[in-house]
Amino acid sequence: MNRKNYSKALNDLLWLRNRNIGSEPKTLLTQIAQCYDATGNHQLAYAYMDSARMWTDTLAQHNLTQQMAEFNVKYQTQEKELQIAHLQQEKLEHETFLLKITVAAGCLLTLAFIVLLILYYKKRIADKKIELLKQENELNSAKRYIEGLEAECKYFAKELHDGIANDLLGLQMKIESSATADNLQKLGSFVSQLRNNVRNISHELMPPEFDQLSLDEILGHYAASLTENTGRHIAYTPTAGNASRLIPNRTAYELYRIVQELTMNAVKHTDASRIDINLQAESRTRYTLRITDNGTPYTSQSPHNGRGIGLRTVDDRIKAIHAQVSQQASDGNNCFTLQLEIPQNEQEEIQTTGR
Repeated sequence: MNRKNYSKALNDLLWLRNRNIGSEPKTLLTQIAQCYDATGNHQLAYAYMDSARMWTDTLAQHNLTQQMAEFNVKYQTQEKELQIAHLQQEKLEHETFLLKITVAAGCLLTLAFIVLLILYYKKRIADKKIELLKQENELNSAKRYIEGLEAECKYFAKELHDGIANDLLGLQMKIESSATADNLQKLGSFVSQLRNNVRNISHELMPPEFDQLSLDEILGHYAASLTENTGRHIAYTPTAGNASRLIPNRTAYELYRIVQELTMNAVKHTDASRIDINLQAESRTRYTLRITDNGTPYTSQSPHNGRGIGLRTVDDRIKAIHAQVSQQASDGNNCFTLQLEIPQNEQEEIQTTGR
């Protein structure tokens, strides 16, 4: 075509056209049209040029269709991605809703637990207050009962000492002054002994020594007197260094009464030939009282194991001084142990004012 040999070029181009090989169709058709135009065949030149144009349109439409298909694929892909994103968003919203419900339920459960805990704590406090009030009422009842007994003891002691004892003294003096026979002298001696017994009972009911002596000295005198009166061996072991002087008078008096009741029970009910009373100071505020005997072991059928007035009084006295007790029985041995804690304020009062 460059040498303007259009006929030969046309043959080559048609050969390529029939083989469907070689140049791109649009270019090939355009070159054939140019060769026909150059050789004077304008009709075929127009036809091939129109074919080239149609091929161009078809190619453009094909490209457009392909682009539209690619765009459609991209659109569908994006639409699916949007659907997936929407599903994920719904899933997240659902999980968020469940999380909110879980948190709310947890908060409600926590609040309910706190309310129940507060109610339980208040109930515990109320129960503790009720128990304290009950103990306080029992303690007050025990104190009133003991105070009543002590008031009666004081009354009877006064009456025995000031009334009967003095009357017996007058009778003794009258008999001795007018006695001329041996029988009258014996009668006077008997009245004198009776008077001494009445005085001893009066002192036992309300010992006057508590204002001057320590508990060690009072229990020592009591053990000696009980040994003399009963013929049993009653031994008392005092605290080291007379530490019982630090025990308040009221507490010492209650301990004295407890020792009296328990030793007399042992003498009357266990056939004990020996009773040991031991008071130990574990510290400046803690004391242990131990009473042992070699009498008949305690049993449920023993008379002294009943809750008579004496033992009920012992229980009340133990409550009044806030003591802890234990009791053991074995062959040939009974042991009563009382542990006592002196409040610090009472001991400070003793150290400040003295006994």
